[in-house]
Amino acid sequence: MTYLPMKTRFVNRLKSLFKSLKALALYAVFDDEERAIVEFEGCLELYPEDGHTLGILGKILINRGRHLEGIRKLNEALNYMVARGKSDPELFAYIAYGYAELNRLDEAINYYKKAINSWSKDGGFFTKVDVVYNLGRVYLQQGNYIEAKNIYELGIHLNNKEARLHFGLGSAYYELGQYEYAFHHLETAIELEPTFEDDKTMKKLRNELRSKMTIH
Repeated sequence: MTYLPMKTRFVNRLKSLFKSLKALALYAVFDDEERAIVEFEGCLELYPEDGHTLGILGKILINRGRHLEGIRKLNEALNYMVARGKSDPELFAYIAYGYAELNRLDEAINYYKKAINSWSKDGGFFTKVDVVYNLGRVYLQQGNYIEAKNIYELGIHLNNKEARLHFGLGSAYYELGQYEYAFHHLETAIELEPTFEDDKTMKKLRNELRSKMTIH
């Protein structure tokens, strides 16, 4: 990194803050992600160590399908945060999502676990249903049905009113051949969220379960 005098760094930081306000307006108010990306990149040219801006830019890039770019920015953001004794579980979760979209499932699992561990330390993990649900989906995609079952059971233990978790657990039980448990959780998912009844995967699983349970 090129060394800059303290005064220059301070001025650049101020300029970066003003540009970040414009970028945030483009992103949050006008929903113009492409122009926001340009502005956020301009902020980082002025002040590369801005972990907050790196984090926002990384999340936008992943939302735009630019997964590898987004992952790099988010990892940079985390590196600056770690240097300051901080962390951000949401950034771990975004990185995990990016890897899952790239079908790099082991890396996705690794970062979802980091998100869970980070939230657990803060005491806020219990409200982060999305992370549990998405980690379970990655396990299902990987064919690791026992781990999928375990993570969904953990999620339901923390919040048994979340329909998605029952849907996921029912899917895991189905793959494990535990059909009565599978049917119970799929029906629970529909009771909690009736729109799941029209889901194609749900219909397929329920029809197959009815057939298998009639036979056995």
